[in-house]
Amino acid sequence: MRLWHWVNALAVLGLLLSGFLILNVHPRLYWGNDGHNGMPALAQLTVDDAAPDAPKSLLAIGSHTLDVSGWMGSVLDFDGARYVQFWLPPESWHFGAFRAWHFALAWVFLVGWLLYAIYLALSRRRQAGLMLRPDDLRLRRIGREFVDHLLLKRARGQAATRYNSFQKFAYLAVLFVLIPVQVATGLAMSNSIDAAFPWVVEIWGGHQSARTVHFLSASLITAFLLIHLFQLFVSGFFNQMRGMITGRFRVDGGEA
Repeated sequence: MRLWHWVNALAVLGLLLSGFLILNVHPRLYWGNDGHNGMPALAQLTVDDAAPDAPKSLLAIGSHTLDVSGWMGSVLDFDGARYVQFWLPPESWHFGAFRAWHFALAWVFLVGWLLYAIYLALSRRRQAGLMLRPDDLRLRRIGREFVDHLLLKRARGQAATRYNSFQKFAYLAVLFVLIPVQVATGLAMSNSIDAAFPWVVEIWGGHQSARTVHFLSASLITAFLLIHLFQLFVSGFFNQMRGMITGRFRVDGGEA
């Protein structure tokens, strides 16, 4: 389990970085099968040249725009054009390499997820710890745990060794909704898959629709990871890290 966690963590980090760089090459999201400059986009990062000496980075969602200069990319001149730069400058954009790394890491991630799914199916103990019980769905318990989260109140004693209702909801949503959506939409953007199984693209309404859903799902996974890391500090960073590295987890009154 610990090995799966760390391999998966590295794969997800690589996927987010490579996906981020792929998006930076063409930061526009469309719906349908086609998408290119000149077509209306659902969302895009663009350059506002109204003030040539001080261009702005704009996030446009439909007809609404937001000035994101300085915190969501910066404007950079390159080869006679202006681009919004997230991280690497345009001369370092190698779309083919980014895409190759992204797909390679995706296979590592997919194999790990399949192995975990098999382990979960075979391990009754793991199922009992992760699956929702009737008590987890009681409004009083959900309300109490919600208040505990708002107050950053950490679990104590044996409760610290079990998932609470919110953790179960989150992990089940990621494992059985977001990850399958990521895999399916990722396959829909593969040319070889499109050639062999065109229906994989058709169920999403086209390549660009799959790309947009892929981005939205990745954003939700990123939000989950950020909350996960924040909760790691709330619940005791060193104790949690020691547990995930060595298997020794200290609870009130002893170790588990």
